[in-house]
Amino acid sequence: MNMETLSKAELLMLFSVLEGELEARDLVIEALRAQQRESFIQKRYGKYNVSDPFLALQRDYETIPKDRREEERAACPNPLSVLKLVMSHCKTMQEKMLSQLAAAESRHRKVRGHFSHVSTCTLHRSVRLLSF
Repeated sequence: MNMETLSKAELLMLFSVLEGELEARDLVIEALRAQQRESFIQKRYGKYNVSDPFLALQRDYETIPKDRREEERAACPNPLSVLKLVMSHCKTMQEKMLSQLAAAESRHRKVRGHFSHVSTCTLHRSVRLLSF
């Protein structure tokens, strides 16, 4: 095929065909990458539900070498006891916050009382000044 003898319409047609082939090639490459990515994820995480955090923790635990697992287990006691400790800490923090809230409410009541007293005194004083 001699490129110099092609007309402008034929060259435009050739370029459009080549552009279509390039777009098709890009689509095939993207589809193959997605398929490869999907197969990698399925091969690596297929036995786990990726959206479940507990299964993710189990998967991460299984990737730890067995000799280090015993060290990790010694460092992390029974999860139920840890949960109980966390709950007791939350209870004590809740009690502290309730006491702080009660103290803040009492200070607020005192300040409001003081301001209402000051405003009534100011009102009486201004009434006395106006009566002169």
